[in-house]
Amino acid sequence: MKQSAQAAPVTEFVAPPLQADEVSETFLMEIMKENLNQARHAENERMMFVTLFAALVGGVLAVVAEMDNIFFASFIIVLLLVLNYICYELTKRWNNVFKAHWSMAKRISCYLAERSAENGFSPAYEIFTETYLSQYPHLNRYFCFDNSRNHTGRRRYIRTAQLFSLFNICIFVLLGLSLLYVHRAFLAELFF
Repeated sequence: MKQSAQAAPVTEFVAPPLQADEVSETFLMEIMKENLNQARHAENERMMFVTLFAALVGGVLAVVAEMDNIFFASFIIVLLLVLNYICYELTKRWNNVFKAHWSMAKRISCYLAERSAENGFSPAYEIFTETYLSQYPHLNRYFCFDNSRNHTGRRRYIRTAQLFSLFNICIFVLLGLSLLYVHRAFLAELFF
């Protein structure tokens, strides 16, 4: 059975004419905002996951310290070592995702700032600084993408990504030492 349907007349929306530079600049601003939001999302994922994992490790090690069954305690510690390896790999992935989004936003910002300086005035960039950046009182139109340049007096600037990786390495060491602690009686007989 055929349905006879009449097509409704299509009314076309006609947007007011815009300059090509304004359209592309507005589009670039949106891309920059989305990259900043995605970078923030990746950083929040990384912090939340590592925090939950640290709480898990602390709680489980407290339980393991009270156990008398060496085999079960060793199994739990080895399981935590495997989970820490997964956490380490996820941290590396989130670090790469964060870096990719952050550098893309930085590239767009530099491009727009140069373009604004060349033209003398950049409407979309001015709107961006008044609307989006005004939500963050510590930021301005010269939003800093590289904090290490602000800390030039220090010999070594430790980035957050390095801290998360260092944290995972410390957990590896802690779990390894916990495994040695659980088997301390066996190791004492073996070496002494």
